[in-house]
Parts: sequence; structure tokens; C-alpha cells
Amino acid sequence: SVPFSHMTVAGEFGVSIFINRRFLRIVMPSYEDFTNSDPTLGGDGRMVFYGLKSRLDDENESGGSPYMVELFLPLYSAVNSIYVGLKEGSVLTAAPTYKHQTPILFYGSSITQGGCAAKPGDDYVNRLSRMLDTDVRNLGFSGRAMGEASIAAYIASQKPSVFVLDYDHNAPDAAHLQNTHYALYETVRRANPTTPIVLMTMPLPEGYEMRPNCLARRAVIFDTLARAKAAGDENVYLVDCYGCFGAPENGESGTVDNCHPDSLGFLRMTERLYPILDKLLNRK
Repeated sequence: SVPFSHMTVAGEFGVSIFINRRFLRIVMPSYEDFTNSDPTLGGDGRMVFYGLKSRLDDENESGGSPYMVELFLPLYSAVNSIYVGLKEGSVLTAAPTYKHQTPILFYGSSITQGGCAAKPGDDYVNRLSRMLDTDVRNLGFSGRAMGEASIAAYIASQKPSVFVLDYDHNAPDAAHLQNTHYALYETVRRANPTTPIVLMTMPLPEGYEMRPNCLARRAVIFDTLARAKAAGDENVYLVDCYGCFGAPENGESGTVDNCHPDSLGFLRMTERLYPILDKLLNRK
């Protein structure tokens, strides 16, 4: 992968370390690691970099008690190999199972995939996984997620605890969305009569919901919900993310390019989604 102009090195190439679901630190390449891998400078395109020089148990305040380590891998780079060293005498055991072992399935765009979180683990899918103690399946496709019939059939063949259909952003226009959105929902519902389905609108800064194109796209998502309800579906829900990035004029809008969230934007998306997913998983 090449460095992106709108994403941090840590997010694109780094590895985040969480201890007992608390962020500890991140391992990421240096500028020298970049230049050594650059094919235009004689590199072979592979990046090798080293991690922690101190032991985790020196930093995590565990007091020598067993602790769970989670590694969140780079959001936009392939990992060929990763090595973990253990202190002599350490005991390595299997991690605790998730409270909810049946995963939530997320389908969507590069935002679902994780762009442009500042570090791995900050994206909304992994945030929700930690908060809800649930396994997840991330079907986020950068530049794709256009509601194709083949991917709709594949999604419908899965058996998650909840479907989250974050399918809005990459449809070329409202007409394409109109032609595919309800069909995607219907394909999934037909194969899964009782599984909760959560529909999402695209995350945007405040005020964008009044733009004509945005209004038209948002109306398509709401229409799918209305048609589903009219057909008797009482297990379909909508999470409206319009405006969730905050107001652009206050300097705290959570997006890097008026499209992709930064870590703040992903937190705001998480806050919109968490209540309904918590209700579906924990408060049935």
C-alpha cells in the first residue's frame, strides 16, 4: 500500500495494542521505514518495522495478574507476518470468548472498512465490538458497496446476530440507490425472516442533510424502512447518521474530507449505533 494523503501513518500501517479493552499504545513505521520500502528509492515495496522495546507488563498496571491482549491490525495494508515475543516463564492461554459469539455483520463502504481512523481500533465497527463484547464481520469495501445482487445474495446467506446495512455512500446517485436499496434489504430479509436488520444513512456534517442530493438519498433509506414496515416487518430499524459529524463552523467536525470520518467522527457514529445494538443484543 502507498501512503494516503488523508489518513495517518498509524491508521494505515500501524498496529494498536489494547490491554483488557483499554488502549495501551501503537506500533507504527518510521519515516525511514517508508523510504527503505519505496520502490522508487530501491526498496521492494515491503515495509519492515519493529515494535515494543519494553514489556507490556511494565506498562499496563496489571500487577502481574493475567491480562487480555488485543492487536488491531492496519486498516489499509496487508500484513505478511507479525511476531510476538514472550518473557520466559510467561503463560499464554486462549482469550475469553465474546459475550456474543454470533457476530454482527456490517456491510458498507470504505467508512465501514475503517477509513480514515487515526489508528486501528478507532473505527466504528471495532469500537462497537469492544463496547458490546461481540464478534463482528466487517464487509466494508473501499470504492464499492453498490448493492450488487451477488453481494446481496452472499450477505443473505450469512447467519449473524444482526445485519447492519451501511449501504448509502458508494451508490453513484440517488437513482442507483433507489434501484438497489430495497432489493438488498428484501434479499436479506427473505433468507433471514427473524434476524434484526439495521439500516443506516451516510454520516455527514450538520447542514448537509439539506443539500438536494443528500435529501434524495436519505429519502430512499427512509422509503425502504416504510416499505418494510408496511409489509409487516417489525424487526427492521433505522439509524440516521446525517449530521453526526457535527457542525463544520465550530472546528470540531469529525471528518477529514467531508466524507470519511476521523477518529472523532467514528466515535460519533458509534454513539448513534450503540443504543439500538445494545437493545437488540442485551435488552431483548
